[in-house]
Amino acid sequence: MPFDSSRGRLVRKVVKEALQLVDRLSASEARAIQKQSDKGSILERVARSAGGPAAIDASPLFAARVRGDALKLELIKQAGGLLSAKDAARLLGITTQALHKRYRSQALIAIRTPTGDLGYPAFQFETDSMTQGVAEVLRHLQIEDAIMSLSFMLTALPELGGLTPVAAIRAGRVADARTAATHFGEQGAA
Repeated sequence: MPFDSSRGRLVRKVVKEALQLVDRLSASEARAIQKQSDKGSILERVARSAGGPAAIDASPLFAARVRGDALKLELIKQAGGLLSAKDAARLLGITTQALHKRYRSQALIAIRTPTGDLGYPAFQFETDSMTQGVAEVLRHLQIEDAIMSLSFMLTALPELGGLTPVAAIRAGRVADARTAATHFGEQGAA
């Protein structure tokens, strides 16, 4: 079911409020919630600990969406955070229009933020060889979803000796990461 604009605004508001609740937790509260997250809705536990609303929709679909958002945030953290288009373009020495063209040609990963802007995972801009390696790997990865692409880049793969594609690119093994991307999703592949 596609989001209409009012649903999109609601999702952004819920995520913003959830992040505010998490920010209010002490380190010990956050650890306790993390340890017990498999025993119920993590969002409900965060809200209770941080003094948030008592009634939270704990339906399986809602819980799945919350888990998905948490996984997305964890991937973004592992990627070094997100850079704005302006910052990413500056690092590459190009215009934001040229950056967006690279994104559209699937040479970069960009994640839609709750505000609707595109954020670029920071690891892609560590070095020129990383930027070029990511572009080469993405050309062979038959995935159009940005989060799935990011997940692939940050997943340890047996065919890379337990390295992630990002680590393989850092180690100069772009060809190996490209091969892993080509095989990704095939029956019996990683």
